[in-house]
Amino acid sequence: MSGARSVLIIGAGHAGGVLVRTLRDEGYDGCITLLGDERWLPYERPPLSKGLLLGRQSPADTMLHDAAWYKAAAITLGIGQPVAAIGAGFARLSDGSELAADTVVLATGASPRRMRVPGAHLANVVYLRSIDDALAIRGLLGAGRRIAIVGAGLLGLEAAAAARVAGADVTVIEAADGALRRVLPRIVADHVVGLHRARGVTFLFDTTVARFEGAKAVERLVLSNGATVASDLAIVAIGAVPNEALARNAGLAVDDGILVDQHCRTSLPSVYAVGDVTQHYNPWAGRRWRLESWQNAQNQARACAQVILGRRHAYAEVPWSWTDQYDTNVQFAGLLSDDLQLVRRGHEDGSFTILALQGRTLVGVVGVNRPRDVREARSLIGTRSRFHAEQLTDHRRPLHAALVA
Repeated sequence: MSGARSVLIIGAGHAGGVLVRTLRDEGYDGCITLLGDERWLPYERPPLSKGLLLGRQSPADTMLHDAAWYKAAAITLGIGQPVAAIGAGFARLSDGSELAADTVVLATGASPRRMRVPGAHLANVVYLRSIDDALAIRGLLGAGRRIAIVGAGLLGLEAAAAARVAGADVTVIEAADGALRRVLPRIVADHVVGLHRARGVTFLFDTTVARFEGAKAVERLVLSNGATVASDLAIVAIGAVPNEALARNAGLAVDDGILVDQHCRTSLPSVYAVGDVTQHYNPWAGRRWRLESWQNAQNQARACAQVILGRRHAYAEVPWSWTDQYDTNVQFAGLLSDDLQLVRRGHEDGSFTILALQGRTLVGVVGVNRPRDVREARSLIGTRSRFHAEQLTDHRRPLHAALVA
């Protein structure tokens, strides 16, 4: 076990909560302090734009553990306690008090990218990142409401699906020429857009918001082409920025996130970082990237706990994520780009898989209502398996049957 007798975790989100749990599960008996600036215990974020937004889940359903668990595990909680500064072995709270620890872990997450246009301050121009955000938005949904979604990424489209299920009229505004451009190949993205259009969602591509207008609350969006969209609520989902200010002010290396190695170590000894705030090196991909996903928050935190415990555990996973929209589940893993060779397998009934090849090497997969294909492909991607592309199209044939001998 590591010689660290105290661990201070800054950020009580999903990654911070998993780190705490893993340390205790693995036998760490030192002091653990968990600080977070939200009023909630650590929770998972995927339900915010799905079950919580639709009223099918409560905040308690999103929690990793209840308060009794933290008490039984002897975790010192500082919920609702913002941190003003950190360094090797300490954190200074906003009230000026200081906490000392052998090991400091930053799990500060990310914040919504803000709109910088006139009228963005109006009431009902909102962002979706926290439980409080989801609860506030849920109270504004309903039949006949006019909802504008700014941004056609995963979060924007999940919010659009929830709003449509709630009976609202939905318009999605996107600067790019299509939806989900950063995460999915066009063939899958267009399929998802088709699901929305079939349910009455309007899309405006190659369009940006010039300004929001209204007396006190938003009433309309004025677009870059001069057109207007009437709206009772505008949900802005144009990406997220890492909460890296504490790290930068402490002199840690940052570049679109806190730079960490595959062992979650920052440039300052005894200071680690995990989750959405990190830009980490991934040996499988051979490059650095910053991932905002459930998998990254969960598994990078687990890896970090092992390192703190003195075990040389590298975080080097094939990235994986998913989205649920209406009755469709889309899972995707690895590297995905329209520049790769894309092989389709499956039916025309809304269930199909896209496999991404670089040469003969499988590097990515997308499954639309095909979770079994994705599970099998993820392991094959991790081993850099090679395939005969022409043999992959038959969905009745297991993927491994098309392996290059």
